[in-house]
Amino acid sequence: MTQFLRALLLGSALSLGGMALTASPAAAEISAEKLGELPLVYDAAISPNGKKVAVFLNYDGVYGLRVFDLENLSGEPVGALLNEDSKPRWVKWANDGRVLMSVTQSQKIGTTPIDVGSIYTFDVEENKGKWLIKPQRGRSIGSNIGGRGDFFEQFYNQVVDFLDDDPDHILMTFMTDYQNVRPVHKVEVATGRFETIERGNDNVQTWLTDNSGTVRVARGLRDNAKTVDQRFLRIRDASGEWHNGEHWTGLKLDTPIYGFTSNPNEMVVGLRRGRDTRGLYVYDLGQRRITRELFHNDEYDVNDIVVDSDSGEVIGASYTGEETEIELFDGYDTTMEAIRRKYPEYQVRLFDSANEGKSILFRLSSPYDPGMLLIQREGKASPEKITDMRPGVASDEMGMVIPVKYTASDGQKIPSYVTLPPTVNDTAGIKNLPFIVLPHGGPWARDAARFDWFAQFFASRGYGVLQMNFRGSTGYGESFAKEGAENWDVMRSDVTDGAKWLVEKGYADPERMCVAGWSFGGYAALMNGIEHPELFSCVVSIAALSDIPLHLEEMKDYRFGRASQSYITKGFDGKDDMKAKSPARIAEQMVLPTFIVHGAMDQSVQYSQHRRLRKALERSEAKLTEISFKDDDHYMSRQDNRQAMLKALDKFLVSVNGRSEFIKE
Repeated sequence: MTQFLRALLLGSALSLGGMALTASPAAAEISAEKLGELPLVYDAAISPNGKKVAVFLNYDGVYGLRVFDLENLSGEPVGALLNEDSKPRWVKWANDGRVLMSVTQSQKIGTTPIDVGSIYTFDVEENKGKWLIKPQRGRSIGSNIGGRGDFFEQFYNQVVDFLDDDPDHILMTFMTDYQNVRPVHKVEVATGRFETIERGNDNVQTWLTDNSGTVRVARGLRDNAKTVDQRFLRIRDASGEWHNGEHWTGLKLDTPIYGFTSNPNEMVVGLRRGRDTRGLYVYDLGQRRITRELFHNDEYDVNDIVVDSDSGEVIGASYTGEETEIELFDGYDTTMEAIRRKYPEYQVRLFDSANEGKSILFRLSSPYDPGMLLIQREGKASPEKITDMRPGVASDEMGMVIPVKYTASDGQKIPSYVTLPPTVNDTAGIKNLPFIVLPHGGPWARDAARFDWFAQFFASRGYGVLQMNFRGSTGYGESFAKEGAENWDVMRSDVTDGAKWLVEKGYADPERMCVAGWSFGGYAALMNGIEHPELFSCVVSIAALSDIPLHLEEMKDYRFGRASQSYITKGFDGKDDMKAKSPARIAEQMVLPTFIVHGAMDQSVQYSQHRRLRKALERSEAKLTEISFKDDDHYMSRQDNRQAMLKALDKFLVSVNGRSEFIKE
């Protein structure tokens, strides 16, 4: 291990040096293997004293922890390598000598895929670590697998509070007996020993603390909930008394709660207050009412609060417009905001901070540049570059990303993004391009102007890419989201209208336009390919929802899966409508060349969906290209599989549309 770590640290993968925000030299067409590589850095954290950095680093597709001293790079590096089946989630310093890292691993209970989360606690001085909480042996507990009453505890990585004022402990929630109850435990980060501080009940799945680390909010779905509206909420007042949700006048059981101000009696919540979008408001627990508005944007929903690392005060809000935006309240400024002002053409994402926010670990990136990891240290005039996020992927090999809006058939404006081939440098060149229409997954999600490796893959192959935030996408207010969520026909038709717009404007070559997508996006791609073969030349569908009635049955394999069915069923007019609009049940009508991919460890959309879809497509006129990965999940998290998928997709596109004349030579 030591030799491996030394070679990695002293090699080209990780080095310190001055920043260079310039494009890399022009290169030939970038390979599918290079674009299929997982990011070099998944997550990173800076020690509380600002002297060391811990990085989740990719080495040939396998992530591991690397800890290095910012003042002594020639010293012995330390770290731990994950196995190839483990996926990183986050890394965090508990104190100056100990790092915590969260990972998940795909497993199967019978035929049901699940992800099991754990925390690895690593002693930097000793260069060794162990699993913080070991899963209980014997009868499995946790998720209700198959509705049979068999339980398996998946969640040994859920942290309630990192307790910044107590470097030896964190608060976690996990099960300790054979009941489906997740109490709050105070866990010693070095040993895993714990004491239970809040018992909870089987209606509580999440907990929230105030700035002092006191548990104040318990919430979740009721244990036998049949819909997502059957929620549970308890809040502890400043005197220490717990009260159920109905006690708190003006709050609903599903009201978002983002945290507390420095006043333990003031809770920050998300409300609409008669407006279409959601804003930030202060709810006084003593008065049991809203006392003031902190932030409200009339165009976009708020995402979260910005908290001062020193005082714990709420100093700003974040929301997603064209990209993620931070708005600080009057009178506040931070080192992070100074960095954003210094590099206005780049998106700045905070990884971690130390020394009361004076040392900052962050990423600079743009929609056409995967970016770099940098550190701004206290006392240093300028940030220092640690590493590129995707070495070998140069910004001039990527395509420009342009925000656009088109008008749907009923007059609704649809916010969207167009990614251009790297050879097209201005909007005048958007003419008769081969195009990919690429709706996002979710569907309760949204696209933004950020680096998207999948869209950039298509652009590198000489295609324009249209990504639309169809109705049902989040962040644009309640009415925009509900129009799609309550009618999946609207979401699909918004995608169709985007394709028609490209042709009407002359942007797309109508003979070389494909529809592609992942998850719900894969569903939309399949349905559009079946219903509108005149519009498209091919279909690309990855990890697709393809049989809605089957998916509803398989949701019952998971706790609260039955309740979550209402997210889907409200979008259709009964069971017959769901069957008629399930691609796997009408795929025999497909005539377009079709490319489908799925992983057998997918728990979001189980692999049985893919089997049914494949069999139906084999009976159709469509020329089918099918790939399955027995060891991958919903996101193609394994690097070798992702690379294999892109190589096959590259060949598929050439076989259907020929080689694009807009590709970089």
